[in-house]
Amino acid sequence: MKITELIHSFPWTSMEANNSNTYFIDGPKRILVDPGLILYFDRVKNELAGLGVGLSDIDYIALTHIHPDHFEAARCFREYDTRILYHKKEWELLKTMGPWIKEHTGVTLNELEPHQFLAEGPFPDPDVRLDIIHTPGHSPGSISLFNPEDSVLITGDAVFKDGVGRTDLPGGHGDHLKKSITRLSETGASAMLPGHGEVIVGQEGVKANFERIKSYWFSFV
Repeated sequence: MKITELIHSFPWTSMEANNSNTYFIDGPKRILVDPGLILYFDRVKNELAGLGVGLSDIDYIALTHIHPDHFEAARCFREYDTRILYHKKEWELLKTMGPWIKEHTGVTLNELEPHQFLAEGPFPDPDVRLDIIHTPGHSPGSISLFNPEDSVLITGDAVFKDGVGRTDLPGGHGDHLKKSITRLSETGASAMLPGHGEVIVGQEGVKANFERIKSYWFSFV
């Protein structure tokens, strides 16, 4: 699904198996956001192939956070020059979860060690027009990505269409999540691309979704 000329959505639509949405940002540098689980990674490869893009063409893997349904397939890029990026607090959390990750996914910390950390502010490559927004709550180092030119917001698992991220997993924090969602609502985005579920296209639709989240879900977080 093409969101803008440069941003593509590879949605996960199965109601029976968990996996994340994946987003591809084309341009001078090519970025894949949240490649998902290895078991279902063929769908991402096929989507990329349809755009004439191979795995070796991806410059960066940007992870919104380090839950396996978002990050596991990042290991598929270790044989290339692709750089894996995520927030420092996620690396700290991942190190505490290392034995569990290895037991349940077979992925070692070496395979997931980032080449560079993402932090609040501009994406660490001058050729990439993305702002990194630190949005803790679902996990301590969760990040969202905002493209100011097209006003597109990738939210990871901070906020969805008519829903919010869980806070009962390691590092989750309800108050932090509410503050993060409030910050995201202030971007005035014209499209919201969540880690799961449907994308929202149109500024009024995005705004209305944030208003519903605040009026209903904030009382449960």
